[in-house]
Amino acid sequence: MRKKIISSANATGRIGELEEEVAEAVLFLACEEASFITCETLIVDGGGLTFY
Repeated sequence: MRKKIISSANATGRIGELEEEVAEAVLFLACEEASFITCETLIVDGGGLTFY
């Protein structure tokens, strides 16, 4: 029940895997495809900020 309530509190409808989700975002920012991205804040929260 608690897991269902928590997962409904974000846009993805699931609970993220903290280490994996953040690591993948960091790896993306470190790769050549992201080399033109500068001075940005990447929020890895499953869309949680969309509800506030």
